[in-house]
Amino acid sequence: MIAVLMLAGVIDSGLAGPAKVDKAVEARYTKAYTTCLNTGDAAAGQNLAMQQCGQDEFARQDAALNTTYAATIKRLTPAKQTKLRGFERTWANGRDSGCRASAHKEGGGGTIEGLLYISCRVDTTIRRSIWLEAYK
Repeated sequence: MIAVLMLAGVIDSGLAGPAKVDKAVEARYTKAYTTCLNTGDAAAGQNLAMQQCGQDEFARQDAALNTTYAATIKRLTPAKQTKLRGFERTWANGRDSGCRASAHKEGGGGTIEGLLYISCRVDTTIRRSIWLEAYK
């Protein structure tokens, strides 16, 4: 999440301290996402434009997650498929509520809260794709 805010110019490492960037997540941001954050109103720090970049990236990462999930399910035994379906329901229910709570805590109800929320959803979805790829 800090990486997205840094890319968007909302914070810099000098203000936020040493940035703790999850390199595995950052490596999966699409070129369209980084381009969006670094051009136009988003590059100028306009919150709604940055949120739109995040919404678009979330749609791309969610589609990638669905593809990864489908491939993962195919390679599992029926018993493990059932187990994974349960895991996924629990994870999906927790992702949005967890991101909402985190964004509220970090953003304190300010205008940055929406950006923090969508950034969390993007990063959490990418982490889940990585987790699914390794699931056995």
